[in-house]
Amino acid sequence: MSAAKGFIIKNNLGNRLVAGSFNSGMSSIPIAEAVALRNSLLCAKDRGFRKVEVKGDSKLVIDAVNEDVYPP
Repeated sequence: MSAAKGFIIKNNLGNRLVAGSFNSGMSSIPIAEAVALRNSLLCAKDRGFRKVEVKGDSKLVIDAVNEDVYPP
């Protein structure tokens, strides 16, 4: 399955600052979600953002980041 993912970085007022998208190629949905999260955090770091709040629609990925679950 081929997956395309994206991300949006907003400021504390909800205004969009950066948007990005990419084709993650052949991967599972959780892998594509994790790569999108990684890419958004790298983008935030590259732009000097020091405080971030992450939102996502993959409970598995969010729980893995929070160490609430360890994916297979």
